[in-house]
Amino acid sequence: MRSPFSRGQAMASIPPVEKLPLAARKNIRDEYEAKIGEVMDRISKMLKQTYKAEVNFNQFYAYAVAGDSDWIKNSPGTAALNYIESSVYYLKRLTEEGKDDMAIEAFNDLVSERIFTLEADPKVSYSDCSIRNGKFEFNFNPTNPGVNVDYTCQELEKRLDEALAAKDPEALPVIARRDLQKEFEDKKEDLTSQFKEQLLGADVKLMADYDAIWKTIVAGKKVNSDVDLESCSRRFGSVLKQYFEGFLYYVKNKLNKDDMMVEGFTEAVSTLELWVEVAPEGTKLKDSYYEIEIKDGKFIIRTTPSNYGTNGDYATQNFVDLL
Repeated sequence: MRSPFSRGQAMASIPPVEKLPLAARKNIRDEYEAKIGEVMDRISKMLKQTYKAEVNFNQFYAYAVAGDSDWIKNSPGTAALNYIESSVYYLKRLTEEGKDDMAIEAFNDLVSERIFTLEADPKVSYSDCSIRNGKFEFNFNPTNPGVNVDYTCQELEKRLDEALAAKDPEALPVIARRDLQKEFEDKKEDLTSQFKEQLLGADVKLMADYDAIWKTIVAGKKVNSDVDLESCSRRFGSVLKQYFEGFLYYVKNKLNKDDMMVEGFTEAVSTLELWVEVAPEGTKLKDSYYEIEIKDGKFIIRTTPSNYGTNGDYATQNFVDLL
């Protein structure tokens, strides 16, 4: 028999109560209406947009009755406030306390209605969150509301990326962009400086087309189910750093600041551009997990989606053979 709680229809499957008990109304007034403004002000400040909360308490109470949740029946206002307030900690982490403009922009773009709301979802075991129809939802199981409320938003980054992928499957995930910034962009200057020292003053440029790489990885998943999008996203910047750090190690040990060796390298790599590229899944590489070449004065480290980051430290171990 089909469950009456089909996704997207869960809130309509149990009719709201016509009238809330007096004690419940008092709790909503004292513990929700009197406090939600301050909570939403904190959230709005972090997200740099004005957000509001919308809770259908007659519906919420109906689920409490159906799920026999004494806590929500006695304190629906407290429960609703706790659900919404649970997001503050995770939004702080997502936005780095309002300092990460990239994450803030992504969240605001997806939560276009600027509304936080409570919704039942039968696919949720206890509590979770989601972004649907331009609203940020605090989801609870319709037969078991009010459980694990503090952890409702612990998968916030993942849910944000799921909503982003639903809107644009090829868009670079927030998790990937965060790792890219912390593990590659923030460390690129130091890496470049070390290359310059080893290459006797040559200013190399560490290059990668992030969007093109991610689009190729996403396309690779359609060809090979073993392509792990979550892992590639989580390690996106770390892998790029790994390829370049591995190259730096071999430059140090094989060129050894020798004038003739360095000159041979800079003549071959005339643009001084060092690239990481991802070829379409199924491309036959010269080595098992990667290949390297010098083309049009550029040094290229190439891999495929299913091999992204695999043995990346060793990709350039034979680069002198190309000179």
